[in-house]
Amino acid sequence: MRSVVFLLLLLPLALSAQKPDTAECQSCAVNKKMIRCDYYVAGKAVKEKQSECENYARYLDRDGTHANAAWYYLLAGHPNEALRAARKAMAEGQTYAAEYAVFALRILGQGTDADRLQQQYADLIRKAGRFEQDRKILAKLYPPNLL
Repeated sequence: MRSVVFLLLLLPLALSAQKPDTAECQSCAVNKKMIRCDYYVAGKAVKEKQSECENYARYLDRDGTHANAAWYYLLAGHPNEALRAARKAMAEGQTYAAEYAVFALRILGQGTDADRLQQQYADLIRKAGRFEQDRKILAKLYPPNLL
């Protein structure tokens, strides 16, 4: 009898586990991608996990958070996408994305354009105070001489 009561108590849990994804569960999945990207790729430079960054970057890009998308595209190993997202963010007034555009340009071998952009936004980049920290993270993923 006890086992029957126990099974009846577990039945609602089993049924709820079979529900289709809700919006809340989808946002949990997206947040997990960000956490995995930040931990494995940004923190430990595990390139095998870059797909987590790419998926998260695409989500941010669709959501209109282009500056953050640019950073995650850089982590994902997609500097062209990062540059596109950073330029879009800058056009929308998210000027802190200039840092990400500078990194993307350098990675893409466009050092002169990167220097010009870095000079143009030097005060903003300096105020943000993350340039060197972000450069060190990216140097683990890209050849350091590019950054």
